[in-house]
Amino acid sequence: MIKEIGKIRIVCPEAPGGKADEIRAVTETLAGNLERFRIPARIAARTGTRRLADVHEEWLIVVCTPETPGDEAISREIGGFITRGRFSRILTLLADGTPDTSFPRSLRFEEKEDGTLVEHEPLAANISGAGKAWKKKLETEQLRLLAPVLGVRFDDLLDRKRRARNRRLLIAGAAALASALVFLVYAVNRMRVIAAQNRELSLQYHAAAEARDEASRQKEAAYEAYARTVALEARGALAEGKSEKALELLLEILPDMQETEGVAEALEEALKTLCAGGYVPVASKQDYLASRNRESPEPRPSILNDMMLHLPPPPDVETEDARVRYDLRAESKEYGLMVLAGKAGKTGFTLIHYPDAPEKDYFLRDAQGNHCYVDLCGAPERHGGTGITDNAVILEDDSLIWLRDGEAKRADLRTGQFIPFFDEGGFPAREGEGAYTNILSYDGCGVLFALTEEGTEVWQRSPFRYLYTLEGITDIVDAGGRRTLIGSGRGLTVFARDPFRELYTIREGIGTDTPVEDEYITVSECADGRSWLTCGWTVYDLDSGALVRSFTDEGSSGLSSARSPLFTSDGLTLIPGFRGVSVWDLRVPEKVASIRSVVGPDDWSFGNYLPYGPTDPGSGLQHSSAVLLDGIVFERREKQEIPPDLAGRIALAKRVSGDGSH
Repeated sequence: MIKEIGKIRIVCPEAPGGKADEIRAVTETLAGNLERFRIPARIAARTGTRRLADVHEEWLIVVCTPETPGDEAISREIGGFITRGRFSRILTLLADGTPDTSFPRSLRFEEKEDGTLVEHEPLAANISGAGKAWKKKLETEQLRLLAPVLGVRFDDLLDRKRRARNRRLLIAGAAALASALVFLVYAVNRMRVIAAQNRELSLQYHAAAEARDEASRQKEAAYEAYARTVALEARGALAEGKSEKALELLLEILPDMQETEGVAEALEEALKTLCAGGYVPVASKQDYLASRNRESPEPRPSILNDMMLHLPPPPDVETEDARVRYDLRAESKEYGLMVLAGKAGKTGFTLIHYPDAPEKDYFLRDAQGNHCYVDLCGAPERHGGTGITDNAVILEDDSLIWLRDGEAKRADLRTGQFIPFFDEGGFPAREGEGAYTNILSYDGCGVLFALTEEGTEVWQRSPFRYLYTLEGITDIVDAGGRRTLIGSGRGLTVFARDPFRELYTIREGIGTDTPVEDEYITVSECADGRSWLTCGWTVYDLDSGALVRSFTDEGSSGLSSARSPLFTSDGLTLIPGFRGVSVWDLRVPEKVASIRSVVGPDDWSFGNYLPYGPTDPGSGLQHSSAVLLDGIVFERREKQEIPPDLAGRIALAKRVSGDGSH
């Protein structure tokens, strides 16, 4: 249940059985009390808040019971407040249980940016154990929740109740005076008692006023100390490259604390950083993505063998396990089947599994009835491309081909029988252990590639037959291009995907004796139509194969730490160097900008940089408007003048912080 009074949200968990009505009654009573609460005139005059609906800051009141820590809706509410830096504006009402059993862990422990946990004792009102008298106790305990919302002490609000009680006493005294006309002696004695009470009350009022004034002075001193702490925290955030976080901290206390030592200076320092022009540090990776409502653009490789199931083992395999793990090797959505490989002890087996018709399941066996195991090849992941490294491929006729100890095999999945490897004549499949090292299948390409030590065989999928051998080419790489595949082994050979055919071979700047590792080969297709092929730190025009530039000539000692240049969707490229990254425009070519890391002076930044601007849907590349370096995002911004007055600086800070809408 969620109740709202202006910007105050009250949430309670869903409790089991009869407790649900009790907790709901507590929540509704609290919400009704807050809606009807009259802010004392003296507090309203001091804070400028006449009604709770006028409170301009968001507050969250969590009704805590033993069910609260497990309530996902409440966890999301708390997480949202913590993400926005509103941890101190989360209040609790303990309605049942104890703090250990009823307070969510996220309210008791705050995780700092360095990973340490700080234990807190949440500000809590407590009606647990009050029984049927909970409504009366809530009238007092709700003042503990209102005190921080109104920025006053609990005793200030409690004092209001005492004054109301005193007014009732005075009314009773007046009634006693009226009765004194009939009972004169009793009235005189009663008046003496009331006079003594009034003198005592007057003394209490004077003492309370002095205590209130002293509390006000202490509050002002505490807020001054808090503002100085915020200024120090903001400068710490600036030193770490989190400029937007620094502005967010300062804007929470400005303009009220402009005279506090260090606040105005920290604001000027933050604005100088963000308004300097060029690439400026703005936020950590996590804060940047959250403020822009974006997912991380960092590549996530697609691997076929990341799905597993737990199913019964073959009946003839000895094992105590009722179910064993099976890993996906291949699947056919057209025929509704999956090829799953599992092991029990040292025995491997392959299950042909029909998820929608498990009665058709069977285990693949050879001609002698032995179990067949479709193994993994263990080839490295292909970065930047859509292709996957297969050790098992289902062909169009519903037959399966795979490698076992480097030897190619084929079986008809509809019958479970082994069949001749090729459909029609031609070059037969190589035989013997280690004949093939891998089978490759790439999206958008109508042929398969079988890698050997001497070259790459090209196989037609339907009818399944051998076509020819690419002599000397020992690997075919999907380097990220939608139109091309790259072969290595005798230089770099560029092939068209569909139909598969050789386009040209690059030998300039590339040794031909040793195959090029596929991690060093990248194809980048930019939004303006230009396409690049990189091999290590050498860049070629993908369309013509012409050498464009070799960045090893720049003399950077850090180039060997990374694989190749990183291109952006608008055609720029990132080159790492000592403690930073340089941005180049190959159309000129010239350096566009240099980005200096904000990590410690003894650290190196190699290998931790990425374009971090918006993703271009056509090319799949990120724009150069932002760059991630050592965990900090740098944004490219125009230089802005900083106003001399504080009001102008605060307005500028609101424009350039947060979502980057400057």
